[in-house]
Amino acid sequence: MSILTPRRLAACIMVFMLMSIQFLSTGHLQHLLSFVTTFVNSNTPLSSSNGHETFISDHKETHHIGNHRHDKWKIKPPEGHVLLLAYMRSGSSFVGNVLQNSPDVVYIFEPLYSLYKLYHKTERPLTFLFKKPFFLKNEEFGDMENEVLSSFLSCNFTNLDLETLTQIHFERGRFLPYDVCLRNGSSKLPEIVRCLYHLYDECRHRNVSVAKTIRLTVEKAELLMQKDPMLKVIHLVRDPRAIISSRLKLGKLDGVINIAEESKQLCNQMTEDVILFRHLEKKYKQRLKQVRYEDIVREPVAIFKDLYQFANISYTGFQKDYIMRLTNKHAGTPCTYCVESKMALKTAHAWRYSMPIRTVEIIDKNCGMLNNLLGYVNVENEKHLVNTNVQLYK
Repeated sequence: MSILTPRRLAACIMVFMLMSIQFLSTGHLQHLLSFVTTFVNSNTPLSSSNGHETFISDHKETHHIGNHRHDKWKIKPPEGHVLLLAYMRSGSSFVGNVLQNSPDVVYIFEPLYSLYKLYHKTERPLTFLFKKPFFLKNEEFGDMENEVLSSFLSCNFTNLDLETLTQIHFERGRFLPYDVCLRNGSSKLPEIVRCLYHLYDECRHRNVSVAKTIRLTVEKAELLMQKDPMLKVIHLVRDPRAIISSRLKLGKLDGVINIAEESKQLCNQMTEDVILFRHLEKKYKQRLKQVRYEDIVREPVAIFKDLYQFANISYTGFQKDYIMRLTNKHAGTPCTYCVESKMALKTAHAWRYSMPIRTVEIIDKNCGMLNNLLGYVNVENEKHLVNTNVQLYK
């Protein structure tokens, strides 16, 4: 007959509490129960010297549960915060990759990916390490966006939901050790707790955190700037015809109707963003910078040096050499999501040879105001389109 020790009593209470959470999915309940089992079988003290904190142990690290912190999770967060705000197929992966090529930077690729996927494509609640699960309401979504972005930029990873903490984009760049650690485990929640220190280690010696997203508007970015006085925003724009051409290559658009709707939606949002951005530049001096992708590929060294200085990222000869190598590579195997820009200037204008004049005319019709704002020139005819001696941007 087993003895009801204080540890087992605490475990029973935890199980009862978990079972009482009516919105918890079966899968997450199993993970949490596994977490409790680890706690019960561990040999660490039930209470610390102050009698109020609880721990679990996997014989390698000991984790605070009571105050949600472990020593390896206590770091000085990066002082500088930068948001790279862009649009799908605008060249943001390439630009973000160059910005992270500095030992100063911790880089977060698409931090809102899982939040959008969970909210728009499933009916599951958000679950957390240390907070009760809840269903996200429409009016709460904007606040949750800000919460996720702020948590990433300040390296406060225990504040993130479990979907975000396990999203596929951690396999990119310097967060790879965390992703590898996570994938080697068999149980979701304990593995997150065990591997979490990899994320904090990545932030430990960085001065600037950079988050790249295609899922945020300038209006929402301003809300984040109001709450975070350290935040700077880089707004990356690109010729809408080039963006639509790149999206066509993904196979997501087909036919005149889809192209017309896509271009209208894209340019309406970009126009709204550009107008508001220029208005905000007066309010947030030295904290906003707008850059055209075409200017980056035309003068990559000069533009990136300027972006580095804007973001307070150290710029050395190593970064200059890296940029020159990256933007002057000879064309190789095509890659849909590559971050390299092979023969960047030529690639940036390839749409002029592949896009039919009728498609270009449809986009120009829907994007006239945006083209005027950003200095892009409407195409007059097919001869004008393919004549690369004539620039289509001012």
